[in-house]
Parts: sequence; structure tokens; C-alpha cells
Amino acid sequence: MRIFVKSLCIIFSLILFTGCSTTRNIKQKPISRPTTHFIQSSFNDLDGWDNAMHEKSFLAFLSSCKKIQNKKSISGKKVGENLTEWKNVCSKALNFSKTLGDLNHLKGHKLGEARFLIKKFFQQNFIPYKVGMSNHGRNLTFNSKFTGYYEIELQGSRRKHLDFKHPIHMPLPNLKQMKGTHKLKRRSINNGSLDKHGLEIAWVNDMPKLYFMHIQGTGVVRLKEGGEISLVSSGSNGFSFKPLPSEYLGSSVNIMNKLRINGKKGHQDMEKNDSYMFFKPRKEMHAVGAQNVMLTPECSAAIDSKIYPYGVPIWVDAKMPYIKGYTNGENYRRMFIAQDKGGAIQGGGRLDLFFGRGKRAENVSSGLNVFGNMHVLFPKKISIPAVFDSR
Repeated sequence: MRIFVKSLCIIFSLILFTGCSTTRNIKQKPISRPTTHFIQSSFNDLDGWDNAMHEKSFLAFLSSCKKIQNKKSISGKKVGENLTEWKNVCSKALNFSKTLGDLNHLKGHKLGEARFLIKKFFQQNFIPYKVGMSNHGRNLTFNSKFTGYYEIELQGSRRKHLDFKHPIHMPLPNLKQMKGTHKLKRRSINNGSLDKHGLEIAWVNDMPKLYFMHIQGTGVVRLKEGGEISLVSSGSNGFSFKPLPSEYLGSSVNIMNKLRINGKKGHQDMEKNDSYMFFKPRKEMHAVGAQNVMLTPECSAAIDSKIYPYGVPIWVDAKMPYIKGYTNGENYRRMFIAQDKGGAIQGGGRLDLFFGRGKRAENVSSGLNVFGNMHVLFPKKISIPAVFDSR
């Protein structure tokens, strides 16, 4: 399971917690919009396109292209999933990249020239399509929804002691047979049911943050002894996820703070969710998405993989919320590459934006829940349907 599980955390938090009406006695049923609409546009319709930092998005796109070039076959059931044309445009991109030099070190005039050439490359090889969603033609909207996710960081130690007492476990060798048993419930594990099995990878000092890592399925532990351990999920205990009580509102940062403030009650509320994730160290030091490529902060996104193939460039045009110390409601316009997926990312107009790791990533991604315009870029020779029904 890759970092796409992260989106589960943020989306569950935002949908299940912030999605509650402020008027408690009124419950509005969300409108289902399984039908995706594609309206052919031009690059002139993309606000901010001319001034974007295309070099970062292009580098992320090249990572996807290397995977696409190695693909042998595809299902052909997703929008724009034509392997021949994707390999053709990726071959052009990889050859073109050799003429640009090292994009990570270009500055000044050379960087400006590279951005212009990259912008021209996409304009010559792609067509943007504005995305809309409807319920089989009803309630059509072109307001796409953008949320964020990040790679969570915890402070920990390889040894248990007073400050670091919450364990991160590897899976039992017989996990498959043990799934769904009382011994593997979250509360049982917290009470020591696995203590004699030697499964601890590390101990951490923050139970609410560990709880969120269990939902996300990936994270990094910065060790007291020095260095860090990058972790990825390695199986679950077989119990269904249960959200926190409705009193935990707001962003994931606010929810974690509330759990800490609630002390013992917060601990008990987390234990109402029987679901528990096991982990293993991962070789990659950076987050890896469902396409099996390294994710690039603010250039990689999780999509509904039933609709889009990996590697699709997507232009995002939205306004940031006000997040004290981080964002001031500014326009947010840039190109993301579909390199991840999320169980709660459903529909053609849904996108989960990856923000990396650290305090900024944590605060911005956990506070992001906005609507805006979304354009998906497909190679020119691929025929794109005006309407696509994912159910």
C-alpha cells in the first residue's frame, strides 16, 4: 500500500469532520456526481499558465513517463488511456529534456528560457479539457474540489522509555490468519497484546499523530539517536475504519490538538476505531505514490484511478484558504501530475494535492478544502469523450 492511503486520512478528516453542518439538527445529503464531463478548451483559458513554474511539473511528468515507457499493456477503460500515444508523447518529453540541462540548477535568464520551452512543449503536444461533474446530467458543476495530503513526521526512538512509549509495529508472521481477532483490536494492542512478539520498529511520543499515520499508511520517524526511519504500511488488522466522534472538527492539525487536550478521553475516542495499521521500513527516503514514482511536493496529486491513467497533467486553479502563518487566500495556479490515488478521491473533479513533509506541508494540506477550476491535459491525438460515467 502506497502513500495514496494518506489521502484517506485528510479526506476522512475533512469530509467526516469539517463536512458537518454548523446547524446540528440539519443534515444535508451530499449530491452524488458520478458522471464526468470534458469540455475541450485552449491554453488561453488557463489563468496563470504563462507565469507558472513549469520546470518542477515537467520533472514530475518525466518520472511518470519513465514508468509509462515500460508499460506493456493497459485496460483501455480510463479516459484518454491510449498507451501508444502516451508513449509517443513521453518519448518526445524524454528526448526534449536532454536539451534543457539540469533544471534543478538553472537560474535567471536560462531558467526563464527553459520555462518558456517547457510551456511550448505542452502547448504543442496536449489539449486541455475543463472538467465538470454531474449526476447523470443533473446538478452539473464545474467547481472541482481540491484537498491536500502530506507525509507525516513523528519524533521517536528505537528504544522504549518515558518520553517515547507508543510503539509502531511490524505485522505478525501469521497476520492473515489473525485478522479480525480480538487480540489485534486497537485497544488490545494498546494494552500490550503484542508486547512479547518483538514487532516494535520504534516508539514515538505522540499518540494522536501516530493515530493519523495509521490512517495515512506512511510516514517518517525522526530518531532521538539520530537519523530517521521511513515507513510504509504493511497490512492491517482486518477491522473497518471508524471515524472519530463528531466533536473533532476542523483540520487534521486541529483534531490532533483536540485529542491531546482531551487526554484520557481522547485516547479512548481513538480506541473506538478498531482498525490498526502495521508498518515496515521502506528503502525510499521520499514518499512514493501508487504509480511507484517519488512524489514531488506541489506537483504530484492523487486522482480517482478508475477515471484517469497515471501521468496525466492537471492544471489547478483555486484560491487558498487563510491559514495563519502560511497562506492568505491567494490564487493557487499550477500543474500537477497524477501519480497517486486515494480511496476517498472519487469523481473526475476531485484531486488530492501532495504538499511534502514538514510544518508547512502539515498545516497547508490539513487546512485545504476548496473548490476551483480543473483542466486535464491529454495528448492531442487521443479522442476524449464529452461524458464519462464511472459507475
